[in-house]
Amino acid sequence: MLKESLKTVRKLQSNSEVYTQIANSFQAAFARTPLPLYLRIAFHDAGTFDKFTNTGGPNGSILNATELARDENKGISTVKDVYLNIKTSFPSVSLADIIQIGGYVSVSASGGPVMPFRFGRADCTASTADTDGRIPDPSSKNVRAIFRSMGFNDIETVALSGAHTLGGLRFVGPQLIPFTNQPLVFSNKYYQLLLQAQQQGLARLISDSFLVMDPALLAIVQSFANNNDLFFSEYSKAHVKLSELGYH
Repeated sequence: MLKESLKTVRKLQSNSEVYTQIANSFQAAFARTPLPLYLRIAFHDAGTFDKFTNTGGPNGSILNATELARDENKGISTVKDVYLNIKTSFPSVSLADIIQIGGYVSVSASGGPVMPFRFGRADCTASTADTDGRIPDPSSKNVRAIFRSMGFNDIETVALSGAHTLGGLRFVGPQLIPFTNQPLVFSNKYYQLLLQAQQQGLARLISDSFLVMDPALLAIVQSFANNNDLFFSEYSKAHVKLSELGYH
């Protein structure tokens, strides 16, 4: 019994050390590539999960050619080598785990919550692509249904939408139109802006606007806008759940 307990402790310590080393690799990458992109990649790899068929999810498939060519994944190929280089340095860690670590670190590095990470995701085969059309459509008002197909409730749906506190949109050319006036700071600013008229120079998706058009979702937006700690708490739980869909 004691021997098994010691093995568990050593494994946890080893995983913690590996996580820290991989996190440091991402921190270095953030200095030369857009930090929000890594959160987007983690979301898009996990966001293909379907609870009804138990398919898709965080399996590393987003880095294959078929998924990289999809419209919703534009720009991701520019940092593919970051993941492959980390994989070379840590061959025993799946790309699926590495992708999700990138998402965790992008949140904490921008001032967001530090979330508990668990290893164990399996990579899909190199040629396997997840089913198209499962990533939430930014032009859709059907946000609730899309997130429910992944197994999320209303609070989790609104919390995960808060990831739009980072980054922005590129409508034409290389210019980024940010979602907030602090696109590299993870906070509840996104919700505060949703409760205001859209500001010139800031992007807002149709799917984001839907959150304040639905009374139940609006109430959650208001609670997060008024309480950053509450947002961080709910976001952490929802993000961890997203990152483990189909695995834990």
